[in-house]
Amino acid sequence: MVHGYGLYNLLTPAAARYAEELKIPFVLEPLGMYKPRVRNQYLKRMYHQFFTRPMSERASRLIVTSSAEMADLAGLVETDKLLLRRNGVNVEQFTNLPDGRRLRTAFHIPKDAHIILYLGRISPIKNLETLIDAFQQAQLPNTWLLLVGPTLEQHYADELRLKIKKYSLEEQVLLTGALYGEEKLAAFAAADLFVLPSHFESFGNAAAEAVVAGLPVLITDGCGIAPQIHQRAGLSVQPTVEALVAGLRCLLLDEQAKTALTRGRMELVQQLSWERPIDETEILYQSLVN
Repeated sequence: MVHGYGLYNLLTPAAARYAEELKIPFVLEPLGMYKPRVRNQYLKRMYHQFFTRPMSERASRLIVTSSAEMADLAGLVETDKLLLRRNGVNVEQFTNLPDGRRLRTAFHIPKDAHIILYLGRISPIKNLETLIDAFQQAQLPNTWLLLVGPTLEQHYADELRLKIKKYSLEEQVLLTGALYGEEKLAAFAAADLFVLPSHFESFGNAAAEAVVAGLPVLITDGCGIAPQIHQRAGLSVQPTVEALVAGLRCLLLDEQAKTALTRGRMELVQQLSWERPIDETEILYQSLVN
């Protein structure tokens, strides 16, 4: 059988076509890309017309990773093709985090400063311009904002840098580029708060990793994992400046509120491992091959 991940590439449509020709079962996992959002919506609709729709028709199953993504595809895909199977986290990877001081040294951040961490693609869907506006308005003392991730759309990164310069935040708001392996784990270890301000996420893997790493999480309600995190391991808010300002100040400056909003974190950690998603995927594969 064939399992295709994502939509905006020419490999998955080709694999779907060959699978059909060879009468091999094909599974499609859209990764939250099925409904066009933010920029280039016309081009995305054209792509869906010529590539995504035929792939969906050929697919035996479409895997969605949250109830939000399931609702997103309602009316667009045959209901009996949809399978809800969440993502997971390698929990053991986060049991012994490296020393976070290495990250502070690398980016010249004072040892007593608070660090707000975003980790993901530098892309318009992530709503980072709103996060920068909120950071500026929140006026958080002795606090740095790290935007960690690969830049796939240079013009958007340039817009963010112009906004950072406009607010004279060049020393406190850093676009670090992507961090992997031990460097990524050191970023989790150094941070005081994780923020995922996206307009939409089918799941929100980085937020799940932050929960397992022991960080309070501020997440927007368009993210698939937001209902599980809200008032258990952090706070879910609307993707607006005002809501993010209130969330930042609550989880960074109000220790009593932070404790109350994260008291269910350990229970959630136990529910985020890969064990159940792997079992569900194996059952799906076996049923289609048989």
